[in-house]
Amino acid sequence: MSIREKLLIRVIAVIALAIITHEIVYYLRPKPATAQQMGLEWLKEEYHLPNDAFARIKDLHRDYFIRCDEMCANMERAHRPLLQRSRTQASQEWRMAALKREKAICENCLDNMVDHLRTVASLMPAAEGERFLKDILPEVINPPELQKLRSQVIPLQ
Repeated sequence: MSIREKLLIRVIAVIALAIITHEIVYYLRPKPATAQQMGLEWLKEEYHLPNDAFARIKDLHRDYFIRCDEMCANMERAHRPLLQRSRTQASQEWRMAALKREKAICENCLDNMVDHLRTVASLMPAAEGERFLKDILPEVINPPELQKLRSQVIPLQ
């Protein structure tokens, strides 16, 4: 074996070792907390949740966010044709029907969120659950997206 071949083998070995080391460090390093994890930790600390209640709330949140993702996808699908049609000067009737569908989906999402928050509050100690609802419900009960839809849709009679 020539010196060049030995040097080439050593360079390849060093590169392979560097890649392997990088991958090991990348997968073993601590992962940053997600927004949901940080929110749950805040909830536990702020409302002094016992471990058993926190575990149930954590499971409840996981299930809720799966449904929430589905509702967001439904809302996006309802909104997409409206955007496409609005560019082609769709009839006013079609536009109002699409807005009503989107408003209904948004209201359903809001109802699900409020039900979820009330269920979470019921799992907390009574005083903390009341404080939680007092703190949280005003923030979510009247979202700007729904206000915009309500102002665009003529109320059904």
